Amino acid sequence: MRNPLIKRLPKELLGDFKKYMIMFLFLILMIAMGAGDLVASFSMNRSFDETKEKYNLEDGNFRLYDKASDKFIENINKKGVKVYENFYKELEEFDDDDGKADATVRIFKNRTEINKVCIMEGRLPKA
Repeated sequence: MRNPLIKRLPKELLGDFKKYMIMFLFLILMIAMGAGDLVASFSMNRSFDETKEKYNLEDGNFRLYDKASDKFIENINKKGVKVYENFYKELEEFDDDDGKADATVRIFKNRTEINKVCIMEGRLPKA
């Protein structure tokens, strides 16, 4: 005996062609968006990990009111923590003459050991 679904399935698919085509396209679109999101996420994670090593990024920082003594830095270094001097000047930026600072700009000296500068194009200014 023949299976009656052999005749019925093509009629069903052709009868509701628009509905099945929209469902198919929606499914393909969602799969593509999910895959694209995963690719972008993994790519950004890999780039972030490479940046840590390439530019020797710091693991943390702390701020003191006065310059630390040599003995203090030596005690910290004994605990396995490498301390770098990272002095900067903090300037306030006033844009709209209302008397309140609109932004704070930190100016660092050129660093060569840690937190190295990333230049996409051009060059560093000459001293």
